[in-house]
Amino acid sequence: MKISYKIFGIWILIIIVSLIYSVIIPHKYHSVGNLLGLAIYSLLSIVCFYIYLKDISIRNKIIFINFSIYFFFMYIAGFLAHSVPSMIDWKYSSHVYYNYATILTSSLLLFSVFYVVIDLMFSRIQTPKCLLLVFIFSLTIIIYNFYDYFNDPLYLYKTEDIKQWANLNHAVSGVNNPITPKGLSNLVTLQSWDHGMATGYLNPEENLRRIEWLMPYLEGDNWMVLLWRPLYTKVINIDIIIISFILLFFAHQYKKDPPQGAYMDKIMFLILLLSSTDIIHNWGIINSIEWGSLTPIYSIGQYLKVLIIFMMLLFFSLRLRFITLVRQEYYETELLLDKFQINKWRDNVDNLLLMQFLSFSFLKKIFLKPNN
Repeated sequence: MKISYKIFGIWILIIIVSLIYSVIIPHKYHSVGNLLGLAIYSLLSIVCFYIYLKDISIRNKIIFINFSIYFFFMYIAGFLAHSVPSMIDWKYSSHVYYNYATILTSSLLLFSVFYVVIDLMFSRIQTPKCLLLVFIFSLTIIIYNFYDYFNDPLYLYKTEDIKQWANLNHAVSGVNNPITPKGLSNLVTLQSWDHGMATGYLNPEENLRRIEWLMPYLEGDNWMVLLWRPLYTKVINIDIIIISFILLFFAHQYKKDPPQGAYMDKIMFLILLLSSTDIIHNWGIINSIEWGSLTPIYSIGQYLKVLIIFMMLLFFSLRLRFITLVRQEYYETELLLDKFQINKWRDNVDNLLLMQFLSFSFLKKIFLKPNN
């Protein structure tokens, strides 16, 4: 049986099981963009797993099993987010689930990208040592970035913004008439907070400034922006680190131009786009004031991600097809034996770029004709 048929069969089975689960277990509504993303993530996980099975290089196997695990948890975390928290009789279950699901998926992508970069730049390091280095570095970043969330699952409810908002909201709830920030500052004096502990009262000028800043978040559900802002800021930090490593990957490619596995540069470029989109998306959220206005931002970001991961599916599939063909498998074998003695493989995307930017008509425009 062809690999494509096996992959499609497993994917259809996953979709059927997911539909049965959705019918049996109560769950919240999934948007169309969310469903498309989950379907592609599940298919990506299967494709990467088959690349892991078919690849002859242990280093490449680790690369693609890492990606397979990442895509699998992106699917699982997204799919179960609308059902699992509701099974737990605790009002914070959804909050805690989303916190740790976000941290887990960000950590897996960081680990996957970092391994690709280290494997390229330090190819002579033994695989176990490379894995250990990547694990230690990734774990250090994750613990440093998310320590407060590991220490306290409800950390977001104990930030200074939320504590001060709660004091203001309590004070406003007893006032029937509209009140100005100046008038509110005469009723309440806010405190400064550190990890849920009050550390002192603000001086009058700082108290008024904070009240003016917090006033818009007293309307409706706008306080949710304050609640999630620290988490999205931390995710942006992780995305910046991921982008930095990918740029390092391309800088090394530009300087050394080493032969590498087919389509890896395209895959890394798409991950760069995915992380950049995630930064823009999260930056829009943390700089918003009205929680209700985030729906269009979320929808736009969701469909952009769907487009990017669909392109990733295309290149991962091309990678799988590449390593299962005899001539291309020979290239991968030579790459494994001595990659410094062979030329870089040019795929169709490379040929298209060369035709577009290095054609004779283009070169005539950028080079002066020498005099006789």
